[in-house]
Formats: sequence, structure tokens, C-alpha cells
Amino acid sequence: MIDFTFSEQQTAAADLAVAVYTDHAEPEQIRAAEGAAEALNRPLWNALASSGLLGIWIGEDAGGAGCGILELCAALQVQGRYVVHAPVLPSAVGGMFIDRFAPAALREQLLPGVVDGTVIIAPALGELGPYLPTAPQATVSVTGDGAEVTGQKISVPCGEAATHFLVPVRRDDGTVLVGLLAREAPHVTVTPVRTTDRDHAAHVDMVGAPMVLIGDASSVEWLYQHCVVAACAVQLGVLEAATKAAAEYTSTRTQFGRPLTYFQTVLKRGADAYIDTRAVRVTMWYAAWQLANDMDGAEAAAIAKWWASEAGHRTAHSTLYLHGGLGNDLTYPVHRYYLWAKQNDAALGGPTQQLERIGEGLAI
Repeated sequence: MIDFTFSEQQTAAADLAVAVYTDHAEPEQIRAAEGAAEALNRPLWNALASSGLLGIWIGEDAGGAGCGILELCAALQVQGRYVVHAPVLPSAVGGMFIDRFAPAALREQLLPGVVDGTVIIAPALGELGPYLPTAPQATVSVTGDGAEVTGQKISVPCGEAATHFLVPVRRDDGTVLVGLLAREAPHVTVTPVRTTDRDHAAHVDMVGAPMVLIGDASSVEWLYQHCVVAACAVQLGVLEAATKAAAEYTSTRTQFGRPLTYFQTVLKRGADAYIDTRAVRVTMWYAAWQLANDMDGAEAAAIAKWWASEAGHRTAHSTLYLHGGLGNDLTYPVHRYYLWAKQNDAALGGPTQQLERIGEGLAI
């Protein structure tokens, strides 16, 4: 039996996130941030930094609280409920990666900035084509003077605001590595793009750009698994908020003199959404628990992402369906759950790719 009771640290992370997001997640504030020219929601980001939330998963020797993926997922679940953009996920996972794998000098250089919000290290994982980040197509050449990367990473979450990127690359012999790329490095082009959920994402093009290599193939797998589970935590928050909104609306909206919940079709769609959301919750927290205990979470992360994709699509669609015409009204906030769920569905490998990962593991 899995105990889903939060620890004191996980509760504190979630409560702190609630306290910050509550003050910055009114529909008018979200619309203003999404339409702003600046990539970063500065008031929200400054509040997150001032609260200390950005550093709780960084080691104490670097100014953090020494927590980890479980506390991060607790905070990201809250962010998903509020559907407001802030680069907490990329900054946290990127910072945790540097904390774990980078040499001391690089840790001392970057991690204090991660804690205070001035440094955002975004994992740049996506590529054109059906490639998972564990099999990157971006290439790196290593010389006596360092390493140079050539390739493209697409739709990097919060990439427009990032100061650094973590880039999975491969050598000519097929060896897979992770490199740290500075946004301002020569031969790097960052092109802003908007994703389905209106994130300030970016494409990153590199042509012989200098980078610092960190870690090996196992670190690429570590980075991917942590990004996947963290994204599932955001998706869980989105689905929880979506099912709650649908339940409240169908309980109060009347048709033919009765609440919508009187009708069997409505009840069935709501029940299915509730069950799907519970499945995402169970699989996400199990995968996070494995990662927190330094276990191989490849299969658990793939299962969690499959549920987050499949259940996310069904639940988000049901939320719009149960709201009727209001679900398609862009001035009504419920449509954001659908946009976020669809983006999370496709990000980091959709359900088919996750099934392939599970199958590869079973075939070994």
C-alpha cells in the first residue's frame, strides 16, 4: 500500500506555493501575463524567489533547503491547479541536475542564482521527429579547447526566459551526454514561440556553439525522468482543478428544472474524469517516490506519462463538454485547463512513445 500523506516538507512546499499563486492567478492577471511582451511574469517570479520556494530543492550548501523531487512535485501540482506560467519546473529540474552532476566550480557559479531566481537553467529536450531526449539528434564535437554543439531543440518550456540550457547531445560514436549551454554563447539563436498553453517557449538553434559537457548517458536518463515526472505533477494539478470546476458547474447549472448532475450522461463523464485523475495521481506519486529513492524510474515515469497523456486528454475534453458553450468561451477561465492538458499530453513524448519505452523495458 502506498501512503499518499504528505510529509512536513511536502506540505510546506505546497502551502508556500498556494500562498504565492493565490495572489497572482486571477484571470485578469493571467491574461495580462500571457499577453505581455516580457517572457517572464516578473511579479510572480519575484514573489516565488522572495518566498524561498525556488531553492528548497537545492542543496543546503548552495543556499537551498536540501529537499527534492517529492517537494517539487507538491509545488508543481499547485501550479497546475492555478494554470499560471512560471519557469519553476525547468529552473528546479535544471538546478537539481547541476547540484547533482556538475563540478564544484560550476555549482558555486550557478546555484546561488537558481535559488534567488536570477539564473534559469531550462532542460532543452525536444527535437523535430519522433525522438525521445534519451536518443538526441543534436551532435557534439569534443576538441582540446572544449566542446561544440550543432542541432536544434524545439519548444523549450519557458525557453524565452532561460539564461542557460541543458542540452542532451550525441557524439559520432553514439555516446550520449548532457551539455550546459549559455544563452549568450556564440552561435546560439533563441527564437520565441508560443505553445498551445500560451507559454513563452523558444526554439534553440546551435551551430558549433561552445558548451560544457556534464554527465553521461545515465545523467540524460536522470534528466528526462525527472522532467517527465515533474510534468505529470503539473498535469495532475490541471486535471484536479478541471474536474472540480466541472463538478461545481454541473451541480449548480439546471436544465429542464433539474441540476445537470441528475442526468446519467453527465454523471458518467464526471465519474470517468474523476477516475482518470486518480490514476494520474497514483502513477505520478509512485514514479516520484522511485526517483526520490534513487531507483530506476524509467518504467514508472513512462507509465505516469502515459496516464497523464491519455487521461489528460479525456478529462480536459470532458471538462469542456460538461460546461457546454461556456467551455469554448475564451473569456471564461475553464478553457485554460484544456489548453494546458493538451500541451502536457504532447510534451516529452506522447502516449505511443511511452508505450514503446515500457515495451523496450519488458523486452530486456
